[in-house]
Amino acid sequence: MNIKVDFTITDQRGGAAAIKRTLTLMVADERTGSIRSQSSVFQVGDVPLNVDASPTLLNDGKIRLGFNLQYDWPAPLDAASANPTLQPPRGTVIKTALHDSVTLILESGKPMIAAQSADPIGDRQVTVEVKATVLR
Repeated sequence: MNIKVDFTITDQRGGAAAIKRTLTLMVADERTGSIRSQSSVFQVGDVPLNVDASPTLLNDGKIRLGFNLQYDWPAPLDAASANPTLQPPRGTVIKTALHDSVTLILESGKPMIAAQSADPIGDRQVTVEVKATVLR
């Protein structure tokens, strides 16, 4: 049996428009699927977006899903810090890393908020929604 696992990451900074990232994996029952994605950002370095998911179909038709998610994203640069010859002011956040490790029980096709986190310094909030659907 195959299970489609959808992740929607919503990244919100203050009053700015939310940024959404969507990842989808097709994984066989009791197996593990992975996505590895990485961008190289000028003057920041490598920025990964990685997910591992391990679904198990339960006797009652529900799905136990274990997953690990790594989502790193550089902070937006303001006009003053966009000049590569200037150093950003002390205390400027240049990159934030998010690592989630979650196991939960899902109903097939029904989304659930699996994690919600806040930036330890700034006004950034990241929400991870997951949906697992049994494919028949």
